Order: sequence, then C-alpha cells, then structure tokens
Amino acid sequence: MDDRAGLYRRGEVLFSARGFRNTSVSDIMAMAGMSAGTFCNYHPSKEKLFMEICLEADRKLTEAMLKSPDPDGQPARY
Repeated sequence: MDDRAGLYRRGEVLFSARGFRNTSVSDIMAMAGMSAGTFCNYHPSKEKLFMEICLEADRKLTEAMLKSPDPDGQPARY
C-alpha cells in the first residue's frame, strides 16, 4: 500500500470509529507510522481528506443502489 492509500485507509478507519472532530492528523499519522509532514504531501488538510472519503463513500453507495434491482420488480426510473 502506498503512502497516499495508507493515509486514506487510516483516515477512513479513524473517522468511522471516532468521528471527524475526535480524529486529528496526528492520530492518522501515528496509525500510519508516518511523520506529520508526509500528510501534507498528499492532503492539504484533514477536512480535504474527510471530504475525499465522504465523496468516495457516496459514489460507491450510489453505484450500488443503481445496480440493485427494485424489490417490487419495477424498472428503475432516472
């Protein structure tokens, strides 16, 4: 796993477990075993990382919902 993917995954785990306010960049970096300066190489802020994670989760959910058949057997309407 590269550094960017590692930070993303650790952020995902910590934000899910602790929430945004109770997760710090230091927490993410400690879990990833990286220095704080490394974070800035990949993400300008904790907020930007959080938004990236939220947008990806939304994209995955939307994709899954669009693939799901309607439980009533009706064709999907868009």
